[in-house]
Amino acid sequence: MQAVDVGENDVWSLLAAALHLGDMQFDGDDGSSSVADGTRSSLAAASAQLGIKPDELESRITTRFISVGGKAEDLEIPVPPEGAGQARDALAKAIYSRLLLWLVRTLNEAMSSGGRQAAAAEHKGGRLRSFFTRQPSSSHSITSTSERRSVGLLDVFGFESLQTNSLEQLLINYANEKLHSLFLTHVFHGVPQATLEQVLGEGGATSRLDNTECVALIESPPHGILHLLDHQCRAPQGSDLGFCVAANKCHADHRFFLSPKLSRSCDVESKSGFIVRHFAGDVLYRAGAFLESNSDSLQSTHWLADASTVAVVRHLCSAPELSSSSSTKRNGASFGSVGQRFSADLAELIQTLSAGETHFIRCMKPNLQQAPALFHADYVRSRLRAAGSLTALR
Repeated sequence: MQAVDVGENDVWSLLAAALHLGDMQFDGDDGSSSVADGTRSSLAAASAQLGIKPDELESRITTRFISVGGKAEDLEIPVPPEGAGQARDALAKAIYSRLLLWLVRTLNEAMSSGGRQAAAAEHKGGRLRSFFTRQPSSSHSITSTSERRSVGLLDVFGFESLQTNSLEQLLINYANEKLHSLFLTHVFHGVPQATLEQVLGEGGATSRLDNTECVALIESPPHGILHLLDHQCRAPQGSDLGFCVAANKCHADHRFFLSPKLSRSCDVESKSGFIVRHFAGDVLYRAGAFLESNSDSLQSTHWLADASTVAVVRHLCSAPELSSSSSTKRNGASFGSVGQRFSADLAELIQTLSAGETHFIRCMKPNLQQAPALFHADYVRSRLRAAGSLTALR
């Protein structure tokens, strides 16, 4: 792919296009839709920034195009106002995501070893030359790990157990499980088994210093919790209740999984939730918004790359490396899994942390009420014990 100059005005134009898209509203019935008269100025503004005709942009948002095998042209199906709103949001998200990924890549290359001089040399008149495919001979490339030095600071959400827990809390706690596994490996690697058993008692090292089974419960295919969720998202009649039923059925005998009906302190039915026994405590996850939160509606930008008269838009919308997630198609619709993208990003993060010299700072909530000047010693002690900090000190 050829190089393209991206300037500050181009960035503002793309951001403006995404904002104008968000202002568009739709009229119509259950069978079709069109841009509301009161927001056609937003349609015109977004079209101008993207370098396409307003009629084509409106058609792409209010019509679903489905490829049919053996036919040269796609099948066009009108969508109702609700569907048009979803397509509008997906397109705005795709434009913003590709722009953000380009900015991150460009900044990382500019700050990398050997990249500062190259970036300065290529910065002409407020424009930064970006190559969307790495060239082996480019001065931006890093040829060895010894040439790249950095200090990273990772601040993560703490363990969460709210009154109502859904996908957001599951992903936060999943990240904490993965980082806790890294902590255990880093701190206790090389410690003789006999020493651990002397401190923790026989069997204690296995039960308290190894959470790999809990991590696998969440992420491992084909029956990990995140994979079961994806299956329900792709199913024609998928539902949150179906997801919870599948999780309880698949993991009924798992030692880090608990059905609500088996918990004395829980009055939720098995089909309405499930409990994961995290290292920091048991958490009840309830049905309600799992499928909606996990479904990242994807809008293809290839048509925009073909139709736009703006070079920057064509390049940003056609570069495969600027796609924020992979997608699968079912019945002509694209589905992007938030959970799987999170899992992939988390795996990359763990790989980066494992390659460096890692230090840990444990921050503990002094109380559950999030109140100032209130210290609950028993609660803090239980958190330190669950995190393995007391064992590490011993």
